[in-house]
Amino acid sequence: MDKKIRLILLIVFILLFVSISAVTLIYSFGYTLSNGLRLQKSGMFDIKTTPRGAQILLNGKPYQSFLEKINPSTKNNFATSPVKISGLTPGEYTVAIKLNGYHNWEKKLFINPGETTYLENVRLFPQESPKELYQINNQNIISVALSLDKKRMAILTESSVVIIDLKTQAVKQIDFDATNDSKKLLWGNNDSLLIAGNNLIEINSDFKIKKLPSAIKKEQFSLSSDYDNNIYYWDQNIFYIKNISKESAAEEKIIVGQDLAISDVLIKNNRFYLLAKNKQSNKTSLIISDIKDKKTSSSVDLPAISDYSFINQDNTWINIKDEKNKIAYLIEEPRLFSNEFKIKKIENYQLGAWLKDKKMLIAGDFDLKIWSRNDDTENLLTRTSQPIIYTAWSNDDNYILYSTNKTVYSFELDNRDSHSQIELINMFSLKVTETSPDGKMLYFVGKQSDKDNYKIYSLKIID
Repeated sequence: MDKKIRLILLIVFILLFVSISAVTLIYSFGYTLSNGLRLQKSGMFDIKTTPRGAQILLNGKPYQSFLEKINPSTKNNFATSPVKISGLTPGEYTVAIKLNGYHNWEKKLFINPGETTYLENVRLFPQESPKELYQINNQNIISVALSLDKKRMAILTESSVVIIDLKTQAVKQIDFDATNDSKKLLWGNNDSLLIAGNNLIEINSDFKIKKLPSAIKKEQFSLSSDYDNNIYYWDQNIFYIKNISKESAAEEKIIVGQDLAISDVLIKNNRFYLLAKNKQSNKTSLIISDIKDKKTSSSVDLPAISDYSFINQDNTWINIKDEKNKIAYLIEEPRLFSNEFKIKKIENYQLGAWLKDKKMLIAGDFDLKIWSRNDDTENLLTRTSQPIIYTAWSNDDNYILYSTNKTVYSFELDNRDSHSQIELINMFSLKVTETSPDGKMLYFVGKQSDKDNYKIYSLKIID
């Protein structure tokens, strides 16, 4: 090799070294070359997923760093989570995350100069088929109720009640001796008792069943298991307490007012709460009394003339729904040495789910929003073409679940303008949806065609 060729090769080597070093230094100082070879401050993505090991695609292509592309030993290496992708030209990117056996995640995101865009709580949902647990044979579903500890779900039909253990997936059907003529389905406070239609069921290994006392009218009763298995029921302005473990014992009576008619009862926190309508003015009051001394401690008038019922019993606030006007009233009881009730009015309310007494997920007719207790704001999340029948927070609070009468969705909460939404289930008809206590399983009642019977299904949503 003559001197001229060696000189050329040396010059080429020096130029390559300088070029690569310059590019490396540019990237190391957080800069990139944009269109027109203009030097610009770069940005980066910081991506973490559950589970780990998901492939990252930017604008439809699996991502590789510059050094991986030019290094023969790493040219087939592609980024997987968790990963930090640096040296990106500012602008909009379509970020896709893929992992075998899971639903794909995709969203358009921006990279700003000198900033990091974080994707730290991306949850990937398993892509599995629902598992059939039980078939409800040719019976109309009257009502569905979740126990207060969220460990069991009861489904009331015309002639039976089906009880599902949401931890073990064990299913128990209890048939009634006669046709059930009541729509009442109510769990006791410690979930050891269940009222199903005209029947009282002890939730144990035997599932003993007995008829409710004949004095109780079909729909006018409540239930508590905290105080010697008491049943509470009412007729007009008289509130009754009956101990079902002592069938021969006389019932206690509490008269709430000559001009009042009780419409609903809630038992919680060593108290009973009564909704009572004044026969003269037609206005409803919330009356609060102590269970032990049976004395009224306070009351508050509700701000509208309508029919009310208690909802969302697992919350520290008293939640009341005006079904006719689709309004929810959230009532915080007076604190010590105060007589002032705090009342929050939420309009266009169909159903809701609380997050640790701080936020409420609210479904209206065709929209989904979040109300924050701290700053008293409502933020719209999405609108739907079908009525929403179920809402719930995920176990990591970064996602919510909601369902229409056909489809169940997961919906990401990440405080950005766009949200990642994934269709988890699509059926011909959905009646009810619930999650297991640990948030890992989804249970629902549905059918796949018009000719199909309703069945109970389970679906794993979190590994």
